[in-house]
Amino acid sequence: TMAAARFIDGLLYHLATYCELKTDLQADVRKVLYEWELWRGKQNEDINDYRTLDDLKERVKYSEASGKSPVEYHHIVSRGAAPQFIDCAWNILALTHEEHMFFHKYGWNAFLDKYPHLRGRVEKAIEKAFDKCNIIGIDCDVYKILYSYKAIRELPEKEIDAIYDRIVSGLGF
Repeated sequence: TMAAARFIDGLLYHLATYCELKTDLQADVRKVLYEWELWRGKQNEDINDYRTLDDLKERVKYSEASGKSPVEYHHIVSRGAAPQFIDCAWNILALTHEEHMFFHKYGWNAFLDKYPHLRGRVEKAIEKAFDKCNIIGIDCDVYKILYSYKAIRELPEKEIDAIYDRIVSGLGF
């Protein structure tokens, strides 16, 4: 439920900001974080659907990839691909500087291979951006958004077309 999600999110916030945990306990917290992110990625609704960007930045002080601090805030759907969603909390991942730079150097495929528990969150954000464009009538260039990701550009054209077809059919285009 959303109440349980708020509780777990608050607990992780508290552990990340107020507790000076020993190394073995930090590993346990990271395991809980990993399971939490896996679960979140499978849900139709997420706690960040109802948060403002400022609220997210105030509450999420730990990396959603590793549980470490301090963090930077990374756009899932890039500013260039969908500038109308840059202030949406559901479009943000909290990452350490090293994780953020790893993403920019190696792209989504390598990032999600290293942090597979975030795959569901990333996929949901991309779907949400396309859905919202469709609902509010904004013209979304699906190919432009897909090609904004290095990992997509590196795929064979046939695979890109299959991804495109799956997205647009799901949106009713």
